[in-house]
Amino acid sequence: GLVLMLFFLGTLAFSMLEGTFALIGEHSYRLGPREIGYFFAFVGVVSATMQAGIVGMLAKRFGERALVVAGFGLMTIGLGLSGTLPVFGLLVALMGVVSMGNGLTTPSLAGLISLSSTAEEQGGVLGVYQSLGSLARAAGPFVGGVAFDRLGHGSPLLIGGLLMGLCAVL
Repeated sequence: GLVLMLFFLGTLAFSMLEGTFALIGEHSYRLGPREIGYFFAFVGVVSATMQAGIVGMLAKRFGERALVVAGFGLMTIGLGLSGTLPVFGLLVALMGVVSMGNGLTTPSLAGLISLSSTAEEQGGVLGVYQSLGSLARAAGPFVGGVAFDRLGHGSPLLIGGLLMGLCAVL
């Protein structure tokens, strides 16, 4: 149950970023579609690089649980500080930190789900896991959009950072 909740909250927070960054980029940094596309390409490349081989080596050495905590910690710092930055270059650097955290957390949570269920339960538990991810990816942009509109431009990132911090503690 805890791993499922962590996956839901972490995915919700990350999808708040994905769903609102174009608005944040336009309103706070005067970015256009091309720059926002490059930004998301950067985030994707960093996350994919982490997942492609680095996580496997780290999991063997430290275990999935430690990688989940470290990943959520990195995303807490990156998202939490990003919501307050006036300088775009610092935002990009912090999004690199967020991407590394996401690259650590995503495969490690999947590994923990697999390890924490019996062979008979794995299919059902992984189905619930994926369903929670879909629900979080649907709700995240909505929650982030409402926060952006009602609480200010950086609020989706700050709220995401708080959610990631809660996940790190849990």
